[in-house]
Amino acid sequence: MRTAFLHAETTRYERSKTALIDRFATWCVEHGGRERAPVELAGFLLDEKRGVDGLLTRWTEDDVTHFLGHSCPRRLVLDENWPAAPECLALWIAYLDDVGLLVSDVPAAELRAAVERASPGYLAAMADPGEWGAEKFWSVVMREHGLDADDEAAVEGFFDAVDAGEVDVDRSLADSVEDRDAAEPGPEPAFWLPPADVEDVRYAEDAVVPHRMRALHSWLGTGRERVDTGELAAALDVDAAEAALLLEWARQTGLVREVGDGLVPTQASLPVLTEPALLWTRLWQCFVLLDGVFGTDEGELDVLAGGTDAFPDLVQAALCCLYSAGDAVPLELVVNAIADDLAADDVAADDDRAADDPAGVPDDRRAALRRTLVKVLDQWEAMGAVRRQVATDAEQVAVIDSLVPEGTTADHTTVELTPAGLWAARGSLQAFGFIAPTVAEIADYPAEVLVRVLRDSSPEVVEALAAGWIGRRGERAAGAELVELLRRLDEPPVRLTALWLLERTGDEGVAAVLGLREDVIAGPAARMWLQARPTPVAAAPGEEFVRTGDELLFELDAMAVTAADDAERFLTEFRSRPTPDQLALIDQIPRTSHVAADTVLETIALQHPDQQIAGAARRGLGRVATTA
Repeated sequence: MRTAFLHAETTRYERSKTALIDRFATWCVEHGGRERAPVELAGFLLDEKRGVDGLLTRWTEDDVTHFLGHSCPRRLVLDENWPAAPECLALWIAYLDDVGLLVSDVPAAELRAAVERASPGYLAAMADPGEWGAEKFWSVVMREHGLDADDEAAVEGFFDAVDAGEVDVDRSLADSVEDRDAAEPGPEPAFWLPPADVEDVRYAEDAVVPHRMRALHSWLGTGRERVDTGELAAALDVDAAEAALLLEWARQTGLVREVGDGLVPTQASLPVLTEPALLWTRLWQCFVLLDGVFGTDEGELDVLAGGTDAFPDLVQAALCCLYSAGDAVPLELVVNAIADDLAADDVAADDDRAADDPAGVPDDRRAALRRTLVKVLDQWEAMGAVRRQVATDAEQVAVIDSLVPEGTTADHTTVELTPAGLWAARGSLQAFGFIAPTVAEIADYPAEVLVRVLRDSSPEVVEALAAGWIGRRGERAAGAELVELLRRLDEPPVRLTALWLLERTGDEGVAAVLGLREDVIAGPAARMWLQARPTPVAAAPGEEFVRTGDELLFELDAMAVTAADDAERFLTEFRSRPTPDQLALIDQIPRTSHVAADTVLETIALQHPDQQIAGAARRGLGRVATTA
């Protein structure tokens, strides 16, 4: 059963959530806790943990404090039995510990002690409407007024009466609650970015923008009654547009403030200007506020984003793309990533194409994206956060050309984050709500997290992740943890990645995998893996080690992963077999009860150009559905 959800996989999460709650309920009955802590609260508990980090069974003392001190007061509505939430959490921890699912940096007893310590603060916050979220606040208020919250007409009438001052509500408190909700929106499902090897480089020493800010401050002196951007541009040796941008940036960073039509330096400006790391960081953090000074393209971007403020989304999408790549990427690829992020329903409707198809974005709007992105990159380069160069390699140029719509001239620029840019981008992406672990941090996470992040990581990072994770535990403990994961999860990507990791645990890994030979889920893959060792593990005398069907099941693991990741490559490999062999394999697949048999057959049925083979795959899918 899956317990780690790194990319908001809703369907899989709901399945695991249901299974976990059912098992927890059964355990509570068996341990006499069903009446003391309603397991209905477990659903709320799991949803909140999904929003924190997506790791349903990994709990720290900070997680306990956050759940009781923040999540419950903000969003949990309980009639009378307020102690049920701490009791449910304590039982949840005890359950995870008892069944071997708890992942924690402290013993379960210490987590339960943390529950006890947090309970008084929890009860106080639950009793303080100022600590509630807006939805909870209004839900309670409506209930106190005898209103049925499911009656839409009654709810609408209630809020009309509130606005008219006809209902006795503490408006100051309500406004405070709503303002906080606007500043601190409710949790979204956790989304992890690939681990990056981030150095602690907090600013770029040779960055141009901080020097210009010091020059602007010097030009401003004690203040100017009227600011002439042309005069400033001449003083800084930049054009008028750049001078206007720098002025707005200085305002947003808090280096200057307006007095009438003029500007004066702020009290804090001189200390900030004399601290290079602080100045650089403040400039970077305030960049997202400069949406009003990037020319006239924002209007086009706002239309593309369905009327929302597109500039912060553009910055976020660009940083995600550059950070996740970990290396130089084509500018056109970044444009496509932003188009994916910003393309709204009106684009799909106007063009009769899917909104998530970058080529479906109209050329003029795509050009607006690129123009604004180039202006952004100009400033990031002046900050020393990115570096750009033009691709000259013929193969790379061809790849870039393939990224743009037919008939469009591609920009062959490539972009990458500098060490300072990588450090700053990580902070920004975390502020946007992403989880952005470093390579070193992954060593502290359970095997289920490691096998999932490995699949999103570059080859250079993959090796460092594997070595760091195994090194932190030692080969024996690492092997044991990976084997337990193989027992628990019937997922081909997890199975193949875990076995790849076990290859790096030497004899300890072999010894651990030997214990999987008879496992219902992992047995076939374990036997094939052992047989494939450089020195194959011999079977006992008279025992046939690799059994009939093992090879096909192991091959289906690889086929399922390839079909999910790259259907075109999967079909190319599958079609390289003679037609009779393809048909014979399709006939065998439904008989295997392999967890991904339907995935493989569906890919063949929908995308194979040979109708005879596609038809055989469709019939095979019917057989899988019948035996499921």
